[in-house]
Amino acid sequence: RPAKTHEVCHRIVEKALHEGIRQGLASGVVVPGATRGVSAEHFLKVRMEPSTQELVHLEAKQRQKLELVLQACFAGGTARRIPMADEDLDGLPKHLRKAWASRMGSWAVWRSAKFSLPADRGTLTRVLPFVRSGESRRRVFEAYFEQVHKGGVHEAALELLRTRQRLARQLGFDSWAAYELRDMAASRPEEARRLMDSCWKDAQRGLAPMWKSMEEFAGGAATASGRQRSGSLLEHISHADEAFYRAHVTHEMDVLKLAEFLSAPTALRGLLDVVGQAYNVRFQEARLDHVSSGWRSSVSVLEMLDSGPHGRRLGFVYVELEQQRRWFSQPLTLPPGASLLSPGHVYLGMNFSRASRGHTKLLNFDEATMIAHELGHAVHMLCQSGTTQDWDDQPLDLIELPSTLAETVATHPAIVMQYARHHASGGPPQESLAKSCSQAASRSLVRYLQSAGVSLGLHSEAFDAEAATPDQLRAASVAFWQRYSPVVAHPNFTPFGEDAGLYLAMGSNHVAYLLCHMRADALLHGGQRSRTQDLAKRWLSPEFAGKLRAQLLDRSFSGQRLATLMPPPGAASTPSAVAKTVGPSSGAAPHPLPPLPANAEVAAGLFARKFGLAP
Repeated sequence: RPAKTHEVCHRIVEKALHEGIRQGLASGVVVPGATRGVSAEHFLKVRMEPSTQELVHLEAKQRQKLELVLQACFAGGTARRIPMADEDLDGLPKHLRKAWASRMGSWAVWRSAKFSLPADRGTLTRVLPFVRSGESRRRVFEAYFEQVHKGGVHEAALELLRTRQRLARQLGFDSWAAYELRDMAASRPEEARRLMDSCWKDAQRGLAPMWKSMEEFAGGAATASGRQRSGSLLEHISHADEAFYRAHVTHEMDVLKLAEFLSAPTALRGLLDVVGQAYNVRFQEARLDHVSSGWRSSVSVLEMLDSGPHGRRLGFVYVELEQQRRWFSQPLTLPPGASLLSPGHVYLGMNFSRASRGHTKLLNFDEATMIAHELGHAVHMLCQSGTTQDWDDQPLDLIELPSTLAETVATHPAIVMQYARHHASGGPPQESLAKSCSQAASRSLVRYLQSAGVSLGLHSEAFDAEAATPDQLRAASVAFWQRYSPVVAHPNFTPFGEDAGLYLAMGSNHVAYLLCHMRADALLHGGQRSRTQDLAKRWLSPEFAGKLRAQLLDRSFSGQRLATLMPPPGAASTPSAVAKTVGPSSGAAPHPLPPLPANAEVAAGLFARKFGLAP
């Protein structure tokens, strides 16, 4: 359907809905926090002044603009390509470098070198961990972040931050972070920052052995990419070299090898079995007439039922693993996502890169993790008994908990061994391969802290977007990133060239994922110390899955709490007015999940297990 037509129709319907809500509020028929079927977002919009509504539309446009700018930067923009010879890429597997060679081979006389590398994010993630030449790593690092600087990402981000800052203040909040965090367990920016600082402190204990090995491997001397400055946890390793030494110490090449055991069709079936056992459901393929239904041919449909031979039908899941084809441009690098289309119907768009024509898609470990995460969302959406409005109004740290649980279970080394099978022989991987992936998951958690810290800081009162320039924005984002980094940032570096840009576009509430990881760890381990195989059996047992279903998925959580956390219609939109509606003394319903223990052992235990230490 044409996007413009959809936008016009959406506005017409939304205008009629808001008029009906206004009449209901005036007559007393509709009551915020009590009337079901009306989301807090719509309650918020009907009490907005026209100027505030304009800011809402402007924020959406600027968010979309930033996402497009980021996509262009990730794709390399208009930067010149980087010529390199075979010896420059020593250490990088041949199958990862062949795309940069000309199909004409030695006949490509116009090339100054055998390989021509684009200055994009894909090149960065391939070269930095595996190429042995420090000079090659430095060239790729500097070329990539230089084109990000020139791509206009800081200007686009600053426009969005300014609009969000004005919009938050018109809604009565001190900052955009205060607005987005209001319904979560960490409901204030300062609480979220304290939690992240505490987790980074605990993470350092788990990372210390790896950092020590990296320093020893680096030889205790200045690296080829430049001497490191003092004041960092890794004193002799530069920013451009950190990925290489970490990959060597953690055997990151094993993560690439695991892809041979994750053929997309086989891995998907295995992950469906694992997530199904974890939540006492089962999936079975259903026939889909793509012509009459309107779905693309790349979409497959799964029927989800309760466990057992005669389980009741819970709904349907529509799965699309690969990116949509774009005939006249490069595919967009979009994050995976789950959408509740209507009660009983969920769409999972994974947006993975397509396999070469005639080849079967092999998943990397991160992609397998994403599938498990989104399947957890699908099970949650189909099991919950509320309306779609109730679902939309749940706090993010509740919505993300079942998916985080599914992801944590599916990435445990003992469970990876159950669904990973070689694409040719059908045999399982070596146990060492599965264990190496847990270290990769721990690195992802550190990257998350860095990117979430940038987004939280720039959306809080610590950064004044109205008075800042693009250069000041970059400097502030680097400072927030540095807070959770063991190395000093390179002069060319900007966090917007990594995940921080996408995090900022999505918002400031990413601390929800940290809360979910901590809750998931507490639920799965619960203070018990068990062998790896025993844990896997317990998590996939019907008894344990039944308890999870009863306590988390089958419960009906009211979606009206968020509406009670907003000032009533007609109230002054000031921080003092909002303060009366947020927090323990506000009279609003408490957070639907029990509070986490106040001691530091929760975070310490999580990171000890993530980094392979004894809790």
